[in-house]
Amino acid sequence: MDIFKTWENQLEQLSLVYTKICKEDVEFSKESPATMAEIEELEKNIKCTIPISLKETLLNFSKEIMFYAELPYDFELPSQLDGIDIASFEISLSGIEDAEASRKYWIEGEEECADSDKIWYDKLGFMVAQNGDVIAFDLKDENEDKRVVYLSHDDNENNGMILGKNFKEYFSNLILIGACGIEDWKIEPFIDSDTGINPNCKNAEEYRKLINFVW
Repeated sequence: MDIFKTWENQLEQLSLVYTKICKEDVEFSKESPATMAEIEELEKNIKCTIPISLKETLLNFSKEIMFYAELPYDFELPSQLDGIDIASFEISLSGIEDAEASRKYWIEGEEECADSDKIWYDKLGFMVAQNGDVIAFDLKDENEDKRVVYLSHDDNENNGMILGKNFKEYFSNLILIGACGIEDWKIEPFIDSDTGINPNCKNAEEYRKLINFVW
């Protein structure tokens, strides 16, 4: 089974799982794939080439993928996972443009910057978290298919945190931790400091068990 079919099956299953928990507060939508003309227009607007695995996803899977599930207030989680309240993400052509604009906004007008601020340079934003942080590609990565990193606008300890070696790995693993939000405090319990999201860690296994997501 190809990775795109796997993602679709997983997201449909995840939607059913969360519907049993959250009742009406669940949404999963997937638009048709992008055209090459749309990709070229986006790359022109952001003045950057989109890394391979995200471009393949947009062209072969969907140009807009959205998932949202809000956990009930009384849904019990262990202390190490109690920051999770919403499982959500949105990846789209317009979202990439917005994320890159947001990345540029946070570094705009700086004449001098601390080393921590420099982390925001040489990146390409593709998704914005609800708290204003940005999920981005590290353009300084020597590999052609760039690693995914976390950019914290308030310069916390997770600024520059690696999330995956490329988009396909990042997105596959995001799904396997229940798509449980993209803010750092939600994904931090699932992070391996060297490689990014670890879908096989103890916390990931426990969370899948709690929401009854079997895959």
